[in-house]
Amino acid sequence: MKHPKYEGMVVVGYCSKTRKPYGITAIKQGKDYVFDWAFKLTESAVKHEGFSQNKVKGNIYDGENFPGCPYCGNQSWVQCGQCGCFSCYPGEGTFHCGHCNNSGEVTTSDSFDLSGGGY
Repeated sequence: MKHPKYEGMVVVGYCSKTRKPYGITAIKQGKDYVFDWAFKLTESAVKHEGFSQNKVKGNIYDGENFPGCPYCGNQSWVQCGQCGCFSCYPGEGTFHCGHCNNSGEVTTSDSFDLSGGGY
């Protein structure tokens, strides 16, 4: 069985509860990206694999099978306004950045600029 060819990135996120890193596969569809899968990472894997080197720009949507954060199960995510990193989010209330520990009110956006890396 031949698998379809696709362009994708791995975006690094941080769990807002455990502060541990995780990877998210972002599949390019036209000018947009779809978050397809999430998996646990170690800090050494983030550095070794270079996941934070590339940029994902544009609209991002959750795929129908996107499992959310692999540590706490949060289904939503935010981009921190202070450090620019991506963290999981429970979907309501104040967010807490799993990378820099910033917190604040969540506002919506149609376009993102997230760090990632090829896979």
